[in-house]
Amino acid sequence: MIKVGGLTVIDFKTYTCLEIDEEGYAHLKDVTTAQGRPKKMKATLVPYFEDGVFITPEPEPVEKFRLRTKISVRKVAKEEVEMPISNAAIRLLSEWADTYIRVAIINAQSNALRRGARTIQAGDIYWFEPNSLQVEGYWPSHDEYAKKEE
Repeated sequence: MIKVGGLTVIDFKTYTCLEIDEEGYAHLKDVTTAQGRPKKMKATLVPYFEDGVFITPEPEPVEKFRLRTKISVRKVAKEEVEMPISNAAIRLLSEWADTYIRVAIINAQSNALRRGARTIQAGDIYWFEPNSLQVEGYWPSHDEYAKKEE
């Protein structure tokens, strides 16, 4: 790792390390000019000289996070239960998810505006968690509602 006062070369420019802050960032100053703000870079990733050899640290591989924007209601439901799921049940779940997403984002917008924010953040969204009394039962009206219109 580079040390305070050490030299490095990045993009064909020579820098000296002015300091390494408590967050682990090296503040690098271009030695060819007195103007400009120091470049900030993770100290563990800054190339450095050791015994006349130029060492370039390899960054740790970052695990890719793939954001899924499409949800297969049937796939998600089948992963959770072993029983077969009717098409009407999937239609009802899809309708419920659509309605909940719409209501949640409208309420989140109100929360963001109340905070004076310009963007809806995850913290503005209410996390729905039903209690055990709300989920036990059978609702025949749902069967009628979810019947395929022909």
